Amino acid sequence: MQSLQQLKRYLKDNGFCMNQISVSEYFCGDGIVLEQQNSGWCFAFCERGHKQTIACFDTEKQLVEYALVQLKKNSWLWLHLAAQTESKAEIEQAEQELKRQKIAFERNDIPSGGGKGHLYRIFVYKTPENLPDGFCKRYCEKK
Repeated sequence: MQSLQQLKRYLKDNGFCMNQISVSEYFCGDGIVLEQQNSGWCFAFCERGHKQTIACFDTEKQLVEYALVQLKKNSWLWLHLAAQTESKAEIEQAEQELKRQKIAFERNDIPSGGGKGHLYRIFVYKTPENLPDGFCKRYCEKK
């Protein structure tokens, strides 16, 4: 891979969660930023609007090679939200469904989900469209 655009295509094609990775474009959220700056081709991390440059390189290819290694190390960049509910029973049912289908997942609950109470969440390594039919509708959409 030579360019950031090639890297971006690779990341999308291989299931990376692109809402946490900005490749040569405006980025207003939290996550990883890959871009050309005055100081060179840079790998940065942005959190709450504060961007911190981690590494800069002379060439785009050097940045692409470094970024690919770093991104592959971070399993959370491969995860996609598949289930979110305030019901413990529902999240346990969703877990059982994923286990029966042998789909790897991670739980990441929020004890105080937006001030409402406990928010139970499941993230999967597959893109949501590759989950069992209706899974996201059953466990993620507002009721």
